[in-house]
Amino acid sequence: MNEIGPSPVAAVSINREPVTVEKELDLARIKKSWPEVVGKIQKIKPLVASVVEQFELKNFQNSILGIKLSCNEFQHDIINKNFGLIVENIEEYFQEAIKLEIDFDVEKAEPGKRPENVSQQKKEKLEKIEQLKTKDPLFKQFVDEFGLEPE
Repeated sequence: MNEIGPSPVAAVSINREPVTVEKELDLARIKKSWPEVVGKIQKIKPLVASVVEQFELKNFQNSILGIKLSCNEFQHDIINKNFGLIVENIEEYFQEAIKLEIDFDVEKAEPGKRPENVSQQKKEKLEKIEQLKTKDPLFKQFVDEFGLEPE
């Protein structure tokens, strides 16, 4: 005799991915992830990344990352000119607003080792580069892509 009744219920399992809860951002986590941050900047501006890689991460408190950097004047200029790009990539990586406080230890060029008119020469080179960039879009893309500047 066949009994009529509800059909058996099939068991369904739901696969859930484990939920990972990111702990609060701290200096240890920043240091651990720093190579990835540098790699992110490397893809955009390799020259800037080579200087950022030298950052000595000192402290992190109240969303302020304290950094020490021993560098020359050229590296100091690179950081100043690309500060926004650096902060933007750090914030994007950690998904958090972060301010940077950089303590620069800049090695000054010794007098006599560089010609007196270096700034004028650099200015002339920059003007020449700007002229070439307006004439040749490929040259402009190359200079912009690699963050090239005259020494």
